[in-house]
Amino acid sequence: PAGVAFRLPKGQGIILNLHYINAGATAATGYAYMDLKLAEVDPNRLIAALFTNLDTTFDLPPSAPTNSMTNCVAQSDVKIIMAANHMHEYGKHATTSVIHKDTGTEEVLRDDPVWTAEMTNNPTYAKWDPASPFIIHAGDTVRTSCSWENTTSAAIAFPREMCVTAAFALATGANPTAPLCYNGTWVASAP
Repeated sequence: PAGVAFRLPKGQGIILNLHYINAGATAATGYAYMDLKLAEVDPNRLIAALFTNLDTTFDLPPSAPTNSMTNCVAQSDVKIIMAANHMHEYGKHATTSVIHKDTGTEEVLRDDPVWTAEMTNNPTYAKWDPASPFIIHAGDTVRTSCSWENTTSAAIAFPREMCVTAAFALATGANPTAPLCYNGTWVASAP
């Protein structure tokens, strides 16, 4: 959003996490492009960091539907400004929600009732105004649920298929980062 940026300190680089699947019988060459907008440092700009809820424990049996759900209890507050689900081509449905510790109610952050292959590389984000972000409070549970239809004759596991919440959170400090959830475990941000 306007007024928000990622901070890239002098001397640090950008690493892209790319994965390609060659379903053909001959070698293929993959290409990647990044649209990057650089701006001068502005102390009035809010800083964003990546927050993820990642499940790598699922297995998709051949020729069958599968569901998976991962829950992660937040150990600190996280201010979310954008959130999307991520799966690959066998995805059917994905939902990310927060179960509030104080009320027990479940609030949907992003629901994709119909997953399409186009969404793999072009996600649809739920968005909140940076002045009024969605706050995951310490003690709340972040839940990511995915369903797939494996139409192949082979089992599929991570990273061939994925179940991820990818969100942008507001961050502060000299090294602004956000925590992450990995297979149900809260991992604090880097020092």
